[in-house]
Amino acid sequence: MYLLSVILPVYNAVAWLEECVSSILDSVGQAASDVEILLINDGSTDASGEICDGYARRQVNVRVFHKENGGVSSARNLGLAHAKGRYLAWVDPDDYVSAEWFPMIRSAVESGEPDVIVMDSVRFGDGPDRSEIYGREAGFVDRDVFVADVIRDIRMLSGMPNKVMKAELFRGVTFDTALPILEDYAAIPGVLKNARTVYYLPACLYHYRQHPKSLLHEVSPERAFQAVRIALTREAAVEPRFRSAAVTAAARQAFLFCRNRYISRTFKPEKHQTRLCVRYIRRHLRILMNDPELSRMMKIKYCMLAAGCYGLFVRLIGRDQ
Repeated sequence: MYLLSVILPVYNAVAWLEECVSSILDSVGQAASDVEILLINDGSTDASGEICDGYARRQVNVRVFHKENGGVSSARNLGLAHAKGRYLAWVDPDDYVSAEWFPMIRSAVESGEPDVIVMDSVRFGDGPDRSEIYGREAGFVDRDVFVADVIRDIRMLSGMPNKVMKAELFRGVTFDTALPILEDYAAIPGVLKNARTVYYLPACLYHYRQHPKSLLHEVSPERAFQAVRIALTREAAVEPRFRSAAVTAAARQAFLFCRNRYISRTFKPEKHQTRLCVRYIRRHLRILMNDPELSRMMKIKYCMLAAGCYGLFVRLIGRDQ
């Protein structure tokens, strides 16, 4: 059994794949016997599959699985089924990790084998680099504080890549193959239900690439409203004491949907979709106003949207600041 399994879904990632895999190998260094890398080629039509095979030939700790294209969730599930590590790490093929990524993960494991290890990250590629800092005290973090932070999706985003988790937390959990986006956002509440200890590494160890080809950058009414639906479903699935945090997360998706309607001429949703989003925010306005993690400006925007004057605000200033 390995200490860590790194699961990497691959689809037409030839432009970034070598940088990504090389960064993992460089971080692991001489500890190759502790880490396996699972490259899941999800029916790529470019040379990604050949690049994966090349790494498998040269590196004894790299395994490759080729499958017909079925989406990122099916690729994640295949990796999950074959992983042999005590811990799991999820890396996207257009991202990369820092040199200290694995040494710091191993150090956190040696500090008491926490169920979850979380780290800071950097977003790059669409302007100046933006660090995403969790900001809690380094070391062990209160479990309920962490789960609320993840569910809220503000201070700590709900994605998988900046988190390393024990494989046993994924028992009975799979990624929904019907979801083309936010599959990790939907799955993480189920993963965290059995987590008891969390360790925070206050260092930017994971680097997210932002680019126009990313699925999350394709803003369409269908995709944006699907994000709202996923958030509403997640609200119903979380532990009751985290419901307020889940409401804040769902309201965020609802607000983003409405914001797209007002700032984009090509974003033309159905009227009932906008009404649902506005009514949701209006119905939960008290929870949003009492959330200490929401900025004053966001609370003002929620109030304007609930009162029906947010669109006028955007038209007057020409954009949403």
